[in-house]
This record gives sequence, structure tokens and C-alpha cells, in this order.
Amino acid sequence: MNLYSQYALACVGMMLLYTCVRNYALRKWLGIALVGLGFGVMLVLPPYIGSIDVGIFAIAVVGAGSSMFFNRTKHRV
Repeated sequence: MNLYSQYALACVGMMLLYTCVRNYALRKWLGIALVGLGFGVMLVLPPYIGSIDVGIFAIAVVGAGSSMFFNRTKHRV
């Protein structure tokens, strides 16, 4: 898989999660789970699986999770 397509796929996935999830509790717990999952993937899995760079997706997941957690009151009225 091309490196640029991996970046694009990670960016699209991160933006879809960030914009589609609006519930306060769901954003909070999904953010915590994504940060934990991202760090777990970084520590457990090898850096490359085939031609896919796992680090790109792990960093995107940690970024999306922390962004969701710290901006969880964005859609609260």
C-alpha cells in the first residue's frame, strides 16, 4: 500500500470519527478507548504488517482519541 494512501486513509478515518460522534459520554469513553488502543498497538504489534505501516494508524488513533476526549463538550448544549 502506498504511503500517501495510508496517510489519506488515516486522516479520513480520524475525521469521520471526530465529526460523526456527538454524544458526550460516547465521545469520552471512545476517546479513552482509542488512546489505550493506539498505545497498545504501538507496543505490541510490529512496525510493518506486509506493506502497511502500523505506526501511522496507531498515531492517528491516539490523535483522534485524545482530540475526542479533550473536546467532548463541543456538541453539548
